[in-house]
Amino acid sequence: MLNTNTTITITGTSRLEDDGIEILGMEARVEYDGSVNIYKRISSRTTYLENKAQADADYAAFEKYANGIIENVDVLEQ
Repeated sequence: MLNTNTTITITGTSRLEDDGIEILGMEARVEYDGSVNIYKRISSRTTYLENKAQADADYAAFEKYANGIIENVDVLEQ
């Protein structure tokens, strides 16, 4: 018997414009059972603190983008 599961993964990155160094990595996952995980990963605490305003604004934009997808996806709730 075939069983399948689908997980939707949305990723994003906040980077410094000058040199492309990553400030923040972001991921949102919609699991097959309807559970949702959204998180951020700070690559360098120092870089994050020095660029906190940009990183936080990018995360807010990512969360808005991810929520737009999450709100419009039908999943099998178990």
